[in-house]
Amino acid sequence: FSAVSFSVGAALPLSVTWLSPAPLMITTVSVSSLAFLALLGAVAANAGGANVLKGAVRVLFWGAFAMAATALVGKLFGAVV
Repeated sequence: FSAVSFSVGAALPLSVTWLSPAPLMITTVSVSSLAFLALLGAVAANAGGANVLKGAVRVLFWGAFAMAATALVGKLFGAVV
């Protein structure tokens, strides 16, 4: 079951990538990935019997933090997106 949930979680932003116009790709993928993270955090919290809003916010916050850290490291090392 875990492998399926990871696959679905990866397929969501990938589908946005396929459908997004090239000039807007970074923005649409970033925003949709954060939205999907919040949605999946809420689903996981609900499945575990936890507070849905807290679960969504927690996953959204740490996902945004990880995305920002990745962008910062890329900028420090001169990676081009």
